[in-house]
Formats: sequence, C-alpha cells, structure tokens
Amino acid sequence: MYARCVAATPAHPTCTVFTDEIIVSGWSDGKVRSFRVDNQDQLWTVDNAHKGGVTALDLSYNFKFFATGGNDGEIRVWEI
Repeated sequence: MYARCVAATPAHPTCTVFTDEIIVSGWSDGKVRSFRVDNQDQLWTVDNAHKGGVTALDLSYNFKFFATGGNDGEIRVWEI
C-alpha cells in the first residue's frame, strides 16, 4: 500500500485595511482575519467569507462594518 501526500498550498493575505488599533485582512483561503496593531495577536476570524479567496476589503468610516468581495463574484457586508 502506498500513501501519497499532497502538500497544502499555504494561505496568503490578498488585501488589507487598518486603523490605529486593528488590521483586517482578506486571505486566499476565503477567510477574513483581524489582528491587533500593537502586538499582532489575532482577534477574530470569519471562516468561509468567500469561495476562492477574498479579493477586496474596506472598512466603514465609523469602523462598525466592513465589506468584502471575492472570487465567487459576491460582495458582502459584515458587522464587526
């Protein structure tokens, strides 16, 4: 019996937006991740935000919402 291992392609950030306190980033694996600016600790993750990866990201002027676009052709608005 032979086992074949296929190395997973690591996810990488595709778009970012930031404030004085947080960095929000869209990733090739379809997730949105948020990190603290001061120590780079991860704050939260949105799994399966877009199939095929997140390609666009922007924060609202009041930092209460963010919008994402993806390779799936959809645009979504999220409440932080």
